[in-house]
Amino acid sequence: MTDSVLSGHPESKVGGSVMVALQIKNIPTGAGDDIKMDASWAKGDTKNVISTSAASPSFLMLGGVPGQFGSNGSLAFGPTTDGVFLPTNVAFGGLFGDGSIHLTESYGFRGAFNHNWDPYWSSSLYGGIGFVRYDGTAKAEYCGAFALAVAGQNVT
Repeated sequence: MTDSVLSGHPESKVGGSVMVALQIKNIPTGAGDDIKMDASWAKGDTKNVISTSAASPSFLMLGGVPGQFGSNGSLAFGPTTDGVFLPTNVAFGGLFGDGSIHLTESYGFRGAFNHNWDPYWSSSLYGGIGFVRYDGTAKAEYCGAFALAVAGQNVT
């Protein structure tokens, strides 16, 4: 059941995020060159770590052991959330969910190096990495709902 009147109301939870950034100028590689980096952490505020122009950022993960899924190992994709609400299902005696919001935790790091060849030309090298972590209860519910959907059952 997805109707919150029948499934219960979640209590309020407060989340937030922290970011720290560093810029190093006047490095010995050339005039105007600089290095920039930042690190961020959030609990219940995923968009501040995985910034996109979309309302809710999505993710795609590649990795694992080569040969398990094609030549890239494993593949995963889906939306990220600020929190997962697990309502209790009154019809089944509260067996599905604990009636609370489980905030999503995320981490990120980005860095860049910029080299100025002359006043008109510059090159940059940049990259970043991000992590999204659901707590054990939210992960179990998320994976359970996905397994039911894959099996062709109705999970609404």
